Amino acid sequence: MRYPKFTRRTQRESDVLHTPGTRYARAKTAAWLVTILEQNVPLESRFFACLRWVAGGLRRPLQAVMHEAEKLRGEPAGVDVAPEAETFRSRPVTARRTRRKAPASPRDRLDAALEALHEASARSHGRLDNELAELYEEHPCLAGIIKDVAARECAAAIKARGKPVGPYGAALKRLERTFGLDEECRTLCEFVFINQNFTAVEHYFEDHLEVHTFGNRSILARMLNMTRARLQSCLAELGRCGLLDSRSSSRLRLEDCLLPFWETSGVNTEELFSRPLSGAALPLEAFHIAPEDAAHVKKLLARAGKTPVHILLYGAPGTGKSAFAHSLAQACGVKAWAVVSRERDGDKDRRASLTACLHVAAGQAPKRSAARPQGRTAGYGVPAAES
Repeated sequence: MRYPKFTRRTQRESDVLHTPGTRYARAKTAAWLVTILEQNVPLESRFFACLRWVAGGLRRPLQAVMHEAEKLRGEPAGVDVAPEAETFRSRPVTARRTRRKAPASPRDRLDAALEALHEASARSHGRLDNELAELYEEHPCLAGIIKDVAARECAAAIKARGKPVGPYGAALKRLERTFGLDEECRTLCEFVFINQNFTAVEHYFEDHLEVHTFGNRSILARMLNMTRARLQSCLAELGRCGLLDSRSSSRLRLEDCLLPFWETSGVNTEELFSRPLSGAALPLEAFHIAPEDAAHVKKLLARAGKTPVHILLYGAPGTGKSAFAHSLAQACGVKAWAVVSRERDGDKDRRASLTACLHVAAGQAPKRSAARPQGRTAGYGVPAAES
């Protein structure tokens, strides 16, 4: 199925760092990082690379760590220095310099940490990701300070977010209007979109934490403020609707049919999946169908109830299935929609189109609605399904 062109990462992320849409994505990522901090997940260089993207750099956080450490150094000599921080030394950092021998007393450890902080701050090259990771790993007395500073940077990004703007606000509305997705499913779609379109987010949450794998989905559930069972339900629902590719254990990816929802070029996303039919239809008597059969179908469709009625019309291409479905809808006095179908559609494309068409039809005609396919597949009636 061909959709409007969408190029992943069409601009360098540094070029769009301060656009409203990117500020919103950074704020959402900041909220997810706060959840990681609350879960006491060991921090490493990819966490700080993601924090760098959220905060717009790591120079300011590094200076804040230095300031807090200097304040702590001025405490009375009898005060111990973050003894609980030793618990965070659970994962090595790659490409690390040779460790210095740990000083004996807490005060000596803090002095050594401050020396390392000044060395890191004096470096003008690099992005400081590895430097902060080394400070966190090699100087446990700084671990609590680094986490507090990271949390403050994330809080500042969240505060500057505001409401969903630009493509993100439009996408959330389009997902609800087109597919009837609830808030939690839309939140999951938003996470997957941000994850697959921003390198720092992908490297940390997907490549390092592997939140998409079955064993780590509890982390993802907490990040999205839902239970693990509800997350599993959302994944299954999006998969059934043909919107999410979760078959691979290595990636979570939105299907191509959803990417135009984040476009700002005025794409009519509803017409990607269905469109209302207009114009005159032939009378039912014009078809070579027994009158009693046509009357029986109309009676089925007129029956009230919560369970939808599915009618499958089958036959060779060109025998009038779609025309009869259009005429049947007119005879029943309801609107009809065409399910957009193309020759190269896969199963997920067809499921997405069918889901969107049925939702739009049900929403605009709550009592009764009719739909028919467009293309070489079978026609169907009110409301209908096709396989």
